[in-house]
Amino acid sequence: MPIENIPEIYIPKTNQRLDLLGYDFKMTSDVVKSKVHLSMNMFSFLQVGKKQVYFAGNSIAVNKDQSLLLKKGN
Repeated sequence: MPIENIPEIYIPKTNQRLDLLGYDFKMTSDVVKSKVHLSMNMFSFLQVGKKQVYFAGNSIAVNKDQSLLLKKGN
């Protein structure tokens, strides 16, 4: 399974170091269990739909009325 490095995949290729990044990401199709590596802490807010996050043998579901804070790392 490939690993997505976030937020690097959304940042234009520059040598600039970012302390904060805002990104409006729109999904147009479902994704099944992709693995990510976070190099920054991440807040995730949903406008529609739901998100299932798996970590350390556990999972959590988030809907559009909730938000999620993920710690950097795998």
